[in-house]
Amino acid sequence: MNKQEFNVASNSINDIEAWLSNLSYNPFVLNWISYASIEAFWQSLKFEEWTEDWNQCIKLSWSESKKFWNKAKQKDTFIYNWIEYIVWSKSHQDLMKDALREQLKQNPNKLKLLLSTWNINLIHKPKKEDWSYYPDSTTIPWEIFSLFLMELRKEFSKINTFSKSELQERVEFLAKSHISTETIEWVNFSFEELAKKMWDLFYEPLASMLNSISFELEKQIDSNEEVVRLIKEACNHILKAWDHCKPYITDINELEKKSKHTFEINDTILTNEQISRAIAYLENDKLKEFLWKLSEKLYRDSEADKWRWRVKLSNELLEASNKLKEASNVTLI
Repeated sequence: MNKQEFNVASNSINDIEAWLSNLSYNPFVLNWISYASIEAFWQSLKFEEWTEDWNQCIKLSWSESKKFWNKAKQKDTFIYNWIEYIVWSKSHQDLMKDALREQLKQNPNKLKLLLSTWNINLIHKPKKEDWSYYPDSTTIPWEIFSLFLMELRKEFSKINTFSKSELQERVEFLAKSHISTETIEWVNFSFEELAKKMWDLFYEPLASMLNSISFELEKQIDSNEEVVRLIKEACNHILKAWDHCKPYITDINELEKKSKHTFEINDTILTNEQISRAIAYLENDKLKEFLWKLSEKLYRDSEADKWRWRVKLSNELLEASNKLKEASNVTLI
């Protein structure tokens, strides 16, 4: 099965889940005080500032932090930076989120790790050695901590830019982790618009993209052989359509200048190959929607070519459309 969520916890064997945890060692400074981890900051609020316990607490991370869980006394209020906070109040939660935001700003590797999870659901349910769950926090419940991470991921994704090599790393990350997504990041248009932009490609790069999608789908653990076969057949029909066009093309570069067709999808920083790989890891219903939209576009173009008496070209496009429509129906199973 494709991975649908990450359970962020320090004792996870998954590096992403462990390093995104509040116990991970990612030192940061907040209001001139240095903390070894988010957990160190959270637990330090239970102690009076500048005491011996407080001084020890701010230096702890990983399992060492846990020794303060029982030592720290739960209070109804606490003082931080000369301001009194009510435990579990909105201002208390905002303070926690601000601390996490600062940690991410000051630790680019942790931030990059968070952003690499794209829009995958994050949960926080730490497990004991016997696989039972630890009791939920009474101050910052698991659900709230998970929400903080996902909100900050969205916040930082709007202001961070990545090189093409970093984008490729994130696409590779999805492929290796077998993660399915609802959207394709950095592609700021709908599946219908994406289908149109793909069809605005020349037939050869379009066929290449479909071939890449089928290749990526074939590698997945829960791949559907029928979907892969149908997309490959659609690809073959589009290549045949390209063969029908070639005799009429004398200068492809000159044609590109005059034509609406392109070799690369416009209005995105992703390459055709990167978009193809991302499409292959869309969630099942989203992949179905995309294939259906592309099949509709192919059908309309087939009809247009039929009225221009381009019968052979029209037939190949119609066959490609039918294969993609079949593939979209198979994904419903």
